[in-house]
Amino acid sequence: ITSNRFLRGACPAGGCMMSMCCDHRVMSSVGSIGLNEVQLGIPVPKYWGLLMAKLIGTKAADKLLLTGKLISPAEAKALGMVDQVVDKGQVLEAAEKVMAQLVKVPGGAVKATKVSLREDFCNAWQQYYIEEPHMAWAVLNKPETLRTLEAALQRLSSGNKGGLSNGRQQQPAARM
Repeated sequence: ITSNRFLRGACPAGGCMMSMCCDHRVMSSVGSIGLNEVQLGIPVPKYWGLLMAKLIGTKAADKLLLTGKLISPAEAKALGMVDQVVDKGQVLEAAEKVMAQLVKVPGGAVKATKVSLREDFCNAWQQYYIEEPHMAWAVLNKPETLRTLEAALQRLSSGNKGGLSNGRQQQPAARM
């Protein structure tokens, strides 16, 4: 199976993880992508972080993961997190064009290559998945995590679109 993801707008957290699992990613020129869990007081799930490191390299992944920074489409392309950046109105067309080329490659060869490149990683992730929910629940139940999540939700509900970028709560604009 060949997978191709097209991204329009924001692609944080789980959306970013799902994108990183795909063979090809086309992103609109307007948006952001990244694993921003640490800005919410939540550790990045282990294999999400390892997947990012496999995709863009350990040093670049460390910088993004430890800050929770969401990056621009241009930055994502430069790092290799996305393969193509196009105007917003051309995302679907570009993704379809790529898929038309990808499906021409003999499927058996693609499958065998994917297995040899990814099987060990996938098996390790599958084994870890049994432990992961218990560890996540323990973190999500911590009072400091709940306070951070509550503050983030308040910032987002106040209309602050960049509410997670600097960790400070901003006051809503005065209404006239």
